[in-house]
Amino acid sequence: MTEEAIKKKQNVAWLPILDDCGRLGDAVLSSRFYKREVKDNIVVIMAGGNGTRLWPLTENCPKPLLKIGGKHILEYSILHFKRCGFYRFYVSINYLGHMITDFLKDGSQWGVEINYIKETKRLGTAGALGLLPHRPEAPFLVTNGDIITQADVYDLVQQHVESNTSSTMCIHPHNIKIPFGVVHTDGSHITSLVEKPSYTYLINAGIYCLNPEVLDLIPPDTFYDMTDLFEDLIQKRYKISTYLLEGCWLDVGSMDDYNYACRNLNLLGLI
Repeated sequence: MTEEAIKKKQNVAWLPILDDCGRLGDAVLSSRFYKREVKDNIVVIMAGGNGTRLWPLTENCPKPLLKIGGKHILEYSILHFKRCGFYRFYVSINYLGHMITDFLKDGSQWGVEINYIKETKRLGTAGALGLLPHRPEAPFLVTNGDIITQADVYDLVQQHVESNTSSTMCIHPHNIKIPFGVVHTDGSHITSLVEKPSYTYLINAGIYCLNPEVLDLIPPDTFYDMTDLFEDLIQKRYKISTYLLEGCWLDVGSMDDYNYACRNLNLLGLI
C-alpha cells in the first residue's frame, strides 16, 4: 500500500513489515506514515534530567540529545508528535539546557513552535509544569524526554476527552522473566513449583494527558514528580484513567536501553 493510499484509508491501524520471503517480521502503527488533523493542544517535553545512568555519554551531552541512528532522541519525539497532529511544544530544560535550546531553537526547522521552561533547580517530572507561562486552555500532553514510541497520541487525546477524565496515564505491558524455579510454600511445606516463570505488569509509560485544572495541585518551587501528582489525584478522588500504548515503546534510561535502541531501529519505528 502506498503512502498516499494510507493517508486516505484512515482506518488502517497496523501495517505489516515483511522479510524477503514474504514472512511477517514486524508490524507498526500506520500513524508513522500519515499525518493526523492538526491539534492546538500543547505538548510538554521533560528534558531537564541529568541522565546519570547513561554516564559517561551524558557527561557533556544532555540525555535527550543523544543520537540513535543519526537523529537525536528529542528529534524523534518532536517528529512523532508532529505526525500525530501536534505542533505546539514546551521543552523543560535544566542540565546542559543551553545545548538543547541551541539545537531546537524555535522549532521552525521542523515546522513546529517550541518554547522553553527553564528550571533553575530540579523540580521533578511534574514540578516544572508549575513554570508554564500560561495556563493551557485545553487538555495538554506531557512526555518524558527519553521516550521512544510510535504510540498514537492523537487517539490518546481523543479518548481522554471522550472519557471526561481529569488525567490519563499511558501504560505499557512489561514482562519480567525469572531465571530460576519459583517455589510456593505454605509455611515449610511446598505447595507448587513453577520453572522459570514470566510475569507481565502494566507500567507507567511516561506519557500523560492532563486537564488544566490539575495544575492547581502542583506545589510551587518544589520537587514534585508525576507519580506524586497522580497519588494526589487518587487521594483527592479526581477521575483518572489509563491508556494502553500499542506498538513499540522504550524508555532510554540506561546503557542497555540505549544500546538496544541503536541495534533495533526498525523495531522501534525509527527507520
